[in-house]
Amino acid sequence: MNSRKCISLKNRLGRQNVNEGKASERKLFIPNRKLYLSLLSGAILLTGISLLLRKNTSLFTILTSISCGGIASIIVAWLIDAANCKQNKQKAEYNRDAVFSELNILFESGVQFFIALCEKLGEEVDEKSEKAWDEWITLAFNLLGDDPRDLQMFCDGFRVFTDNIAEEASAIYLQAAQLLDSGMISQKEVDALAGLKSICSLGIYDARTLGDTKELAKRYVQNCNYIRHDLNGSILLSPINDKKVGSNLYRSIAECFNNSSANGPTQQ
Repeated sequence: MNSRKCISLKNRLGRQNVNEGKASERKLFIPNRKLYLSLLSGAILLTGISLLLRKNTSLFTILTSISCGGIASIIVAWLIDAANCKQNKQKAEYNRDAVFSELNILFESGVQFFIALCEKLGEEVDEKSEKAWDEWITLAFNLLGDDPRDLQMFCDGFRVFTDNIAEEASAIYLQAAQLLDSGMISQKEVDALAGLKSICSLGIYDARTLGDTKELAKRYVQNCNYIRHDLNGSILLSPINDKKVGSNLYRSIAECFNNSSANGPTQQ
């Protein structure tokens, strides 16, 4: 229970850093308006001063040339900086999709086991059946009966599911400093990854204390709620919760397996 309270507290503390992450992203992808406006104001002020000294032809010419040239240079530099910021933002968005692509795949592919388990336990699953990742796991839990083998399958499947997610979350988390500096992610994503690792580790603790029991399976379903809440705290990770997962991948694998079984071993 204490570990769950720690995770809840950690998530609340992590969300306090959201504004810092957004501010960091603005610095990387938006030109420094204050700087350019200050330079532009200075150049305009210099132009005004030169007008006051227009009786002194040489000085007026020098100041006017400097101020007008400065205004033009500042505007051009501002436009170039804006174009570079836009390009950097597009590049960061493309790269961040690549960073989280494996994690997205793990959620979609990992839940295929529970889709198969739902079908085994009597649920009618067709090509049109689509649910969020945690809804499939919850459905599989609700379909569990008294057969200890089904319970064992559910618990083993969830451990594999969360182990893979924790491993990928850890791999991304190790690159957090570099990803933050490049503007590809914000502090919010870092906090979500840390929370994801911690929640997945709860399964290890629960398995040691409860064994493969119905109570353990119930705890696993609760962990799904914690994971969903954690992912919702991140703009880049929340789409994992919104995506509806179908049985296409599971059926493709099953079809390949059935074809291989039907053909039998290859004759030498």
